[in-house]
Amino acid sequence: VTAALLPHLNVPVKTAEELAMPTCTAVVRPSLLLVLLELMCGAVLFSSIDSVLPIHLQRTFSFTSVETSGLFFVISVAYGVAAPFFGNLADRTGHALLVSMGGLLALAVLLPTFPRVQSRWAIFVVGAFYGAAGTAQLTPASTLLEQVAEDALGTHPTLTYALFNCAYVSGMAVGPGTLA
Repeated sequence: VTAALLPHLNVPVKTAEELAMPTCTAVVRPSLLLVLLELMCGAVLFSSIDSVLPIHLQRTFSFTSVETSGLFFVISVAYGVAAPFFGNLADRTGHALLVSMGGLLALAVLLPTFPRVQSRWAIFVVGAFYGAAGTAQLTPASTLLEQVAEDALGTHPTLTYALFNCAYVSGMAVGPGTLA
């Protein structure tokens, strides 16, 4: 079935030379490791609120599950709305790593703000900025990873995606424990 459908999917068939995978040593390039570390650190900061923020909101403000979900909704919407802006900024300036590191710094500054907020509604404002900072960090870093990985590994989009997942999931695994 796949062989019959392949010509109609406009998927080019690659030669053995094109399929040759880079060695593991190709991954150990400073530029590639820096971007992977940037992605991991962003995931640590962004995921660190998942486990402790709902508890804090319930204890401090008596938030219900619906109100807590509302805050995470605001974080997500701000993340999505701000993504094109920060992607365009990184592309326009040509400084994707700088924009991404600015987002990482903003996440690090905003994270300790959550427990200091004394107003139920101000926490939503902090959440919106936190979501925007998350996309400021991740959007340019993701495209930068694609560029750096292509320089280091050649054109291997699946391997690049696998490296992204390894870095991001590693950060997500460490994140919740950083605040606990």
